[in-house]
Amino acid sequence: MKIIDNAVLDSQLEFIASVGGATGPWHALDVGFDGPQEGTIVSLARKIEKDLAGHEGAILLEGPHRLTVLAAVGADAIAAACGGAPVAAAPDVLEATKDRLVKAARGKAAGRSTLYRHRAERQGNVMMVADDDVLVCAVMKNALSRFGECVVAMDAASVLDLYLKTSPDCVFMDLHLGDGSGLAEIEGIMAHDKDAYIIMLTSDSKASTAVAAKSCGAKSFVAKPIVPERVEYELFRAPTFRRYGS
Repeated sequence: MKIIDNAVLDSQLEFIASVGGATGPWHALDVGFDGPQEGTIVSLARKIEKDLAGHEGAILLEGPHRLTVLAAVGADAIAAACGGAPVAAAPDVLEATKDRLVKAARGKAAGRSTLYRHRAERQGNVMMVADDDVLVCAVMKNALSRFGECVVAMDAASVLDLYLKTSPDCVFMDLHLGDGSGLAEIEGIMAHDKDAYIIMLTSDSKASTAVAAKSCGAKSFVAKPIVPERVEYELFRAPTFRRYGS
């Protein structure tokens, strides 16, 4: 089971074509995501991915509010994972899914990740700090909270889940997260959101550190000790950030 973002429409269409030529009990289920649910469509997709681990199939993200599950598994297993009633992946079902994906990929956000689209639709700002230092988290949260919601992850194990749940406009990621690596966490985030806006936090001013961070997907870095003005400078450059505050 894998997640395929609508930002790579060609990969989605290739998968649908492969299902059309497959044999066995393939089923499809469209899942809508709107209203008071906690998290994002991508965090929901990751939960479904875990629930259906070991089965052949894919979760096709169509945008911030919809996904389609195509899996070679019994209907009961998909229903349990998704809370809906799947249908057999007949040719007409696959064709309808293909048409919907193509339509969803159009527009001014074409080529952007599902989470980028989520952020672009959202009314308020969300910022994330990933650091295992309590003092750094306090300083960062104090600097950022006036611009919107600020969420904090203090260990590597919680970074990706928090990111997918909140879809922050900007992430400030420590180079070292206890026994974990900030660089590894950047790679994990980028695998789910190619448009993530991540700034590395580091006390290591070596050029090699900045190069490594950018090679993983970070946009820039902020040196420690933290200077709030420098943090704000990087925050204001995030493409979905709305500059307002008290």
